[in-house]
Amino acid sequence: MGKKMVGKWFVHPDECCLDLPEPDGGCFEVGASGERVVLKPTGLGLAVDGVLRSLAQGE
Repeated sequence: MGKKMVGKWFVHPDECCLDLPEPDGGCFEVGASGERVVLKPTGLGLAVDGVLRSLAQGE
């Protein structure tokens, strides 16, 4: 998604939550189609889209 970040994540009922510094943290609804992923915030903010890759491909 453009930059590497280090943080923690957890699943909270139907959301993926990212424990990152503002404004990147929060909880998101996750949608996926093939390798494409969209994270839609459950609160205020813009959706984030990206591509899933293995660690070997991403480095």
